[in-house]
Amino acid sequence: MAELRVLVCDDDSDMLELMLRRLDKMGFKADRAGDGGVAQALIKENLYDLIVTDIYMPEATGLELLQLAKQRDPQVQVVIVTASATLDNAIHALNQGAFGYLSKPFDHLSVFDSTVTRALEFRQLVLANRRMAEAQKMRGDMLEDEVAKRVGQLREKQQGLLDLLNCLPDGIVVVEEGGKLLMTSPAAEQWLARERRSEQQPISEFLGQ
Repeated sequence: MAELRVLVCDDDSDMLELMLRRLDKMGFKADRAGDGGVAQALIKENLYDLIVTDIYMPEATGLELLQLAKQRDPQVQVVIVTASATLDNAIHALNQGAFGYLSKPFDHLSVFDSTVTRALEFRQLVLANRRMAEAQKMRGDMLEDEVAKRVGQLREKQQGLLDLLNCLPDGIVVVEEGGKLLMTSPAAEQWLARERRSEQQPISEFLGQ
């Protein structure tokens, strides 16, 4: 599995360092951004699995970063952290596609750890489901192509048989069980046409029609 890429954005240097240490302890080497401008440049340059960002920062807000990141990769997971938590901000962030919304300082560092873990697990699940859907579509396309190929082959064989019948001087009639006509040669068509105009119809009687 490819190494997961994480970006942490916060203009509060103490909080930034705290989150980076927690991520490092969890086994993630994260990129850092001390303001919105640096974060924008990093998001434009890289594709991230997870972005953890403050809302209010110089040059660009966390919500602006969220929008930019989702434009780059709709499956990127974004966790918003802020000391100025409001219900409106939380609802807006979640409506824009944020995975979660945390108030800082955290009640306990395990809250941060758990949110990061769940966000990355969710991304992996989404990507796995997308790969499965793509594989199923590919199998469906392959089956459709195979069916079309087989139908084409049957039509070629049928046309070959028709061409052969058309070349035969003798009348040939191909019937299925019950006497239903499947195929006739031109000579046989002439027989049947003459028979339909006569009182006696031995061929039809033989076929049970």
